[in-house]
Amino acid sequence: MSKKFLKAFAIATAFAAGVSSINYIAPTPVAEAQQTVANYTYSAQVTQYLKELNAVRKASGAPELTIDARLSESAQNHAVYLNTHGHSVGEGHTQDKNKSGFTGVTSEDRFIAVGGNMTNYTSLSEAVATAPNGISGAFANLLESTGHRTLLLAGGSDTVGVGVSGSSLVFVFTHDMRNGDSDFISVKYPYNGQTNVDTAFDLINVSSSPLTKYGVTKSGYIVSFSPKDAKYGTNYNIVLTDSRGARVETLNPSNKADGGFTFFYIIPKAELKKGEKYTAKATWTDDDGNPQSETWTFTTAGKSTTDPSNPTNPSKPPVGGIDVTKFADYRADQYWAEDFQWAVNRGIINGYQNVYNPITKKYENLLKPNTNLTENQMLSVLLRYFKPDELATTKPKTSWVADVNYQLASKYGLPVNGANTASKKAFANKDITRGNFARILASMHHGRTVSQKEAIQFLRDYGLTTAKTDKDFMPTSSLTRAHAVAFFHRYEQTFNN
Repeated sequence: MSKKFLKAFAIATAFAAGVSSINYIAPTPVAEAQQTVANYTYSAQVTQYLKELNAVRKASGAPELTIDARLSESAQNHAVYLNTHGHSVGEGHTQDKNKSGFTGVTSEDRFIAVGGNMTNYTSLSEAVATAPNGISGAFANLLESTGHRTLLLAGGSDTVGVGVSGSSLVFVFTHDMRNGDSDFISVKYPYNGQTNVDTAFDLINVSSSPLTKYGVTKSGYIVSFSPKDAKYGTNYNIVLTDSRGARVETLNPSNKADGGFTFFYIIPKAELKKGEKYTAKATWTDDDGNPQSETWTFTTAGKSTTDPSNPTNPSKPPVGGIDVTKFADYRADQYWAEDFQWAVNRGIINGYQNVYNPITKKYENLLKPNTNLTENQMLSVLLRYFKPDELATTKPKTSWVADVNYQLASKYGLPVNGANTASKKAFANKDITRGNFARILASMHHGRTVSQKEAIQFLRDYGLTTAKTDKDFMPTSSLTRAHAVAFFHRYEQTFNN
């Protein structure tokens, strides 16, 4: 949905009890499209968005809210005021006493002005939004914005007021001090089993945007979690993986969630894939110091590019591309079949033309998937993938055939064994191990030199390898051409699709 002109705001403030002697009016559930309670009539739109909010809360794990006449009257007054006068970022929660429709500067003032009583409430929270595509768009945008989402889905809230006027939507929430925190439970969004989830977060003109500190204006759709109980100061996290088990890279430093204590979230670095089923796993520590976790799934909107009903056919090359099935040693039933089709047509690895095949005793075109790669050969593949233009334009400083590869390896701080010195040139032509390859790939990805242990963990975290342990990865084994194209293809699918 377009969010170019969204304006949304949220505020949560606590107020002292006992500021009014007006009798408390018990919250009343709304059952019909329109209902009058305590001399206040809830409109059909108010009823609609109460039901929509409660439906999302129930699915997310939060208790449903009851509506309060005085809160709704104050929310409605503020919605009318905002629809009449408009508002800008950061000013949607106040009113100017010199303008028509003024009923109070703060949400507390407006609540008291219509006969509300703070005696039974510990706090009020207000969420305000407007959108050019109408109230439904404003409601959706509130759920998308992390600051507003935490208000709309707060597990400890039990009472709400709703106001709707024109393009303005106002929610005023309370926490009832009589109930304590007994109703507070774990809440997640997108919720378990949710479908048609947006793939991107691109709200602008929103107060306290979670993207501001990262210097970007768009990310993947944000995933949030609010635990039932948590130990203050503990590490909170959410790991998001796709249907292949590949971990989704986030903007959050060190892959740790932002927020904390009662609400935390992760921000995918890139837009999520369309029509993809994702699994989220939240981890935290409870009040007793025990580690806790919760796992759920959701599916994004759109049609998957890897729809199982229309699988990629590795035997069919891209238009104008190279058909790897024509190579004599191609095998459609091998794990590397599709990887080689991609890699050869991407231009990061070549087949061998008219070479002797000892099996058939003929001169044929071969892929040689089981042939080991030297460190220099692997660098050629890596640089063709990451730095093709620079590889093509860098001039050699010496006559050594590997000069350019090692110039660029030095420039990017890659942990290679070879170098343009008499004592190290020989390492360039030795087989590279899987462990050394992992270090070089991960170092290029992170922009810093990493250890072998960190590198293998990186491959596991993002589903680039199925190995469960360092030993299973076989770091001392030689890297074959098939291994290399499989790693690069998975990298492409994980980070660049």
